[in-house]
Formats: sequence, C-alpha cells, structure tokens
Amino acid sequence: MAVLRKCLLSLLVVIASVCAGASPVLRCELRGSENKPIQFGKDLPGWMHFILFSEQDGLKVFQEWNSWGYSARSFLARDGYRIFRRPGAWDKNAPTTHTLNRGEFLITDINLVDGSWSVTPKLPVRPFLRLSVTAEFQVAQDADSKAAGVWTGKIRSATTEVMLDKSAIEVLNKAR
Repeated sequence: MAVLRKCLLSLLVVIASVCAGASPVLRCELRGSENKPIQFGKDLPGWMHFILFSEQDGLKVFQEWNSWGYSARSFLARDGYRIFRRPGAWDKNAPTTHTLNRGEFLITDINLVDGSWSVTPKLPVRPFLRLSVTAEFQVAQDADSKAAGVWTGKIRSATTEVMLDKSAIEVLNKAR
C-alpha cells in the first residue's frame, strides 16, 4: 500500500507540473556568473546563464545560432514586461540541434545589452531598475520541429532578480 501511495503521489506531482506549464523531461533555470547577482549595464558584469536540464535520454533542442533556436528563449517580468530577441538575419541557416541525455544540461550565456534583445512595453528610464524575471523556453510544434525531432512546448524557470542600470534600460528600449 505504501508503494502504491508513493507512485500515486509521484504521478500527481508530474500531473501538477504539466498543468502548471512545466515539462517532465525538460526544465530551465537562470543563474548569475559564479552565483553572483545578475546585473546589466555599462560597468556591470552583463551576463546570465540560461540553463536547460534534461530528464530524458536523447532529448533534442534547436541550437541558438539558427533561426529555429534564436527566439526560443525569452523573459517575463512581473510588471508585465516581456524581453525577447529582436528579429535576426542569417547568411547561413540550418535546423541544427543539441542532444541532451538524462542529467545533462545546456548553458546559454545571455547578455541582455548586446543589442539583440528588446523589451515591450518600454521600461521606465531611471538610474537603476530591479526586475523580477522568469525565463521562458518555447518551441512550437510545427513541420520543422517534427522533422528535426526536437522537444516542443513551453517551460518557465523560477523567478530571479535582475538589476539594470540606465544604459541597459536604454539598450533594451531601443526601437526594433
């Protein structure tokens, strides 16, 4: 009876995770460099790590350099802001993938002030702004994702604090 109860509890946890938008085979996290606070600006470190963790062998995700993976990562802020990749242009493009096995992870370094990111609506310009952000990884189910055999769906990380200085705010606010 105890084994059955434990199995049912595990199943309920998986069902609750799926209902909450989580994936039982893939999860994501945001971390600062060397576990330091995440800060962006003229004289601030300017990097965070977007980490995908696989709970399944042979899980494929599109690589970030191609058009299929380029826009898969974005960020939601508590106050209704969305940080996303600006449209890109490719002189080379192919649906290449990373393959992750159970327990493996993929780290993508994110620099929100490298000019490839934008925010909507525009952020208020002030000396410093603290945002509570949630990372989002989303790949649509379509003919390309099906042909490549990649993971599809949407997952979100826990909320993380990010500090932006005025120069970072201005870069993100630039017109697309």
